[in-house]
Amino acid sequence: MSRNYELLKRAELERQVRPLAPAEALDPHRPLRPLPSEVRSSVPAAPADAVRPGITEGIAPEIGKLVQNLFVGHAVAPPRVVMFSPVVRSSVPDFVAAQVAETLADQHVGSIVIVDADVQCPSLHAYFGVRNAVGLTNALAGHDSVQSYSHAVAGCELTVLTSGPLTKNWQHLLAGDFMTERLREIRAHFDYVLITAPPIAECPSMGALGQRADGTVLVIEANDTRRDTALRAKQQWERANARLLGAVLNNRTFPIPDSLYARL
Repeated sequence: MSRNYELLKRAELERQVRPLAPAEALDPHRPLRPLPSEVRSSVPAAPADAVRPGITEGIAPEIGKLVQNLFVGHAVAPPRVVMFSPVVRSSVPDFVAAQVAETLADQHVGSIVIVDADVQCPSLHAYFGVRNAVGLTNALAGHDSVQSYSHAVAGCELTVLTSGPLTKNWQHLLAGDFMTERLREIRAHFDYVLITAPPIAECPSMGALGQRADGTVLVIEANDTRRDTALRAKQQWERANARLLGAVLNNRTFPIPDSLYARL
């Protein structure tokens, strides 16, 4: 075994998880438009550390692969309701689901709504620059249409349903039957529903919501998530009978070409 191979193999183990399999790039004749988040003049600082610089170079390839593999390049019907859940909570919101939503919207495949189900640590309102006075928790406690609690995102073909106010029984609300009804209503009005969720280790009731989705994507911090932690999260989702669609590496920085890394 050559020393170069040993070095590459060691790098794989250190980074814990392998990225998604290579996929064709998005339409090469029409580059992605500037993200709305990159041209907004201000974003509410809530949470205080929710800094939104736009899709960074480190995550952009993974976002493109996710959109291509899950939605654009699907030979059969693509999943319509997809959850995004981090393996562990990072000190800074990952915004992967929001970036996927914007990239998917740029492909003009249909109407898209993104829902913030991370009620305890919401971040979508900060990303999209909308108010969080009302949102998902209000929709689950009230009887008005979901649209009355949602926000149209300026400069983007997206609708966002923020988390809404924190309530003591928010986990029970998300796992209850009324959430099933609301999700059915949302699905009837939008072609694609993306949901941000807390880590399942932190909020086991997310397993019930995962059963109602077409699948879940795990968000893995490339430099912080241990392999055994990622495996435990995978097992928890499987025990909840939720379908796992794959994983995406966030903040991957190691300088190994994808063509070599994919062969390991």
